[in-house]
Amino acid sequence: MIGGQALFWSGVLYNEAGAYDRALNLMNRLPDHVAFKQSEERTMLPFELGFAYMALKDYTAAQRAFLSYLSQNVALAKGDEARLNLADCYFANKDYTKALAQYNKVKDAKGVYQDYADFQAAMCLEFTQGLAEKAMRLVDFLKTYPNSVYRDQVYFSLGSAYVNLEKIPEAQLQFKALISGHKSSPLVASAYLNLGLISDNNEAFEDALDYFKNVVNLYPGSQEAISAVQSARNTFIALGRVQEYGLWVNDLDFISIEEAALDQASFESAKQAYAQGNDVLSIQRLESYLENYPQGRYTLEVHYFLSEIYWRQQNIEQALIHADPVIKNDQNPSYVIPTLIRVVRHYLSIQEFAWAESSLIQLMKQPLDADQRSFALRNLMQMMSDGSRWREALDYAEQLSSHLSPGGDEVLLAQAKLTSAWSHFELGEFEMARAQYQGMDAMAKGQYGAQMTLARAYFAHLDQDYLGSNDSIQYLAQNYANHPKYGARGLMLMALNFEALEDSFQARFILENIRDNMSDFPDLQEEATRRMAQMDESKRKTQESSHQALGPTGIDQGIDQGIEQDSLGSKGKNEKQQND
Repeated sequence: MIGGQALFWSGVLYNEAGAYDRALNLMNRLPDHVAFKQSEERTMLPFELGFAYMALKDYTAAQRAFLSYLSQNVALAKGDEARLNLADCYFANKDYTKALAQYNKVKDAKGVYQDYADFQAAMCLEFTQGLAEKAMRLVDFLKTYPNSVYRDQVYFSLGSAYVNLEKIPEAQLQFKALISGHKSSPLVASAYLNLGLISDNNEAFEDALDYFKNVVNLYPGSQEAISAVQSARNTFIALGRVQEYGLWVNDLDFISIEEAALDQASFESAKQAYAQGNDVLSIQRLESYLENYPQGRYTLEVHYFLSEIYWRQQNIEQALIHADPVIKNDQNPSYVIPTLIRVVRHYLSIQEFAWAESSLIQLMKQPLDADQRSFALRNLMQMMSDGSRWREALDYAEQLSSHLSPGGDEVLLAQAKLTSAWSHFELGEFEMARAQYQGMDAMAKGQYGAQMTLARAYFAHLDQDYLGSNDSIQYLAQNYANHPKYGARGLMLMALNFEALEDSFQARFILENIRDNMSDFPDLQEEATRRMAQMDESKRKTQESSHQALGPTGIDQGIDQGIEQDSLGSKGKNEKQQND
C-alpha cells in the first residue's frame, strides 16, 4: 500500500507543480496496483487524472476521468469542483448542452463555484438557445451576485450580446457600467474600444475619438490601443482631419504609421500561432519579434506568451527569464498576476522560500481577486509558521481571516484561526492561545490537531493538572504519530509532569529515552541531559543534607519554568527564559 500511495502523492505534487505529463505517467500505473485499491487515496485518483488531462487540453480524457470520479458511491471531497471541471471540458469540446446541464447542477448546489457556473451557463445558452436567452441570464446574474468577481466579464459579455442583438443603447450602458464599476479590470480597455466603435458606426465621430484616445492614453502599447489607433483612422478621415491623425500617431512613442503596422503584423502572426497551440512556431515568431522590435509595443505581451509556453514545456530557466520583464515592468495586472503565481508555485516546489516570499509580497500589491488574495495570504501565513516567524504568521493569519467573508471557505478560515492560536502559543501568549483553540476540535486535523493537543497538554500543566496533561500527551502519541516533533515535545512535558508528581523514576526514564533515541531533536536531547544532571545534583544534595526537603512539587520553580519555555513555549528573542 505504501508504494501505491507514494506514487499517488508524487503524482499530486507533479500536478501542483505543473508537470502534468509526469503526473500522468505515475498515476496511470495505479489502477493495476493491487494494494493501492485498498487505500483511502484511491477515490481521489480519477480527479487528479482529470485535472492533469484538463491542464494538457485533452478534454475528452479529462471528461472520462471526472465522470469516473463522480460515479463513485462514496462521499466526494471535491464533488462540486469535479462537476465544474467536467462542465468546462464539455464546453471546451463544444458540447454545450451537456456543459449547460453540469453548470446548472453546480449552480443549484449553491457552493463556492455558484457564480462562475451561472456565468458559464449563460455562455452555453448562446449556442443552445440564442443570444436573447444568454442576455436574460446575464441580467439575472447581475441581480443575483452583487459581489461576484465575474461581474466585469458579465458586463462585457452582456454589452457584446446587445450589440449583436442591435440593442445599442443597452450595450452602451453595460460597457459604461464596466468602466465605472471595475476600473482595474483588464476589460476596461476593450470596453472603451467598443464604445468608440459603436459611436463611430452611429456617426457620433467626436465621441468616438474621445473613446479611442482614452484607450491610447490609459493603455499605451496594448493591443486595444493599437486597434483604437487603427479605428480612429477612419474616424479622422470621415471628419476630414487626416493630417491631424498623422500628427497624433507620430506623437505616439515616435513610431511611424508604417512601423506600427509592421510591429502589429509581426505580433499578430506570433499571437495566431500561440492561439493555435503551436509551441514550436510560436517560439520562433515570438523570439523573432523581440529581435526585430526590442522596444516594440508588444514586448511585454511577447515575454508573457513565451513564459507561458516555457512553463508548459517545463523549461523553467527560460520561463523565469521571460517572466522577469513582465514582473519588473508591472504594467498589466492580467499578465503580472498569473506570472507571479506561477513563479511562486515554482519556488515553493523547490523550497526556495526566500524567493517565494518576495514574489508573494509583490503579488499582494496587485489588484487581486478573492481567490488570488487567499492564495497569497495562505502561503505567506504557512511560510511564516514553518519558519517559526510567529509574529508575521499571526499577522497574515489575521489578514486572511479578515479577507475571508463570513460563510466563505470554512477550511481556510479554520487554518487561519489554528495558525493564529499556535502562533500565540509559541509566543508565550497562552491565554490568547486558549481562547483561539476554543471550539476548534472538529477542524483541527493533522499538524493542526497535533499542535492543539500539545498546547492543551501544556495548559493543563500550567493549571497543575499533571495527570490530565499526561492524558493529552498520550492522546498525542497515539493519534498524531506522523508528527513526531510534537510528540517529542510532549514527552519532555510528560517528564516535567512526573517530576511535579514526585515520580522521579518515570521522569528519568522519559528523559533517558529522549537523550538516547531522539537524535532528530538535538535541542530536546540537550534539554533532557541538562535536566537529568539537575536531578542528580538535587539527589546528591538531599543525601548530603538529609534534613533538607524538596519543595511541594519536587522541582525548583525557576528551573521548571525555564525548561518548559525552552522545550515547549516560544523560542522568540523576547519570550525565551534563560536559566543557567
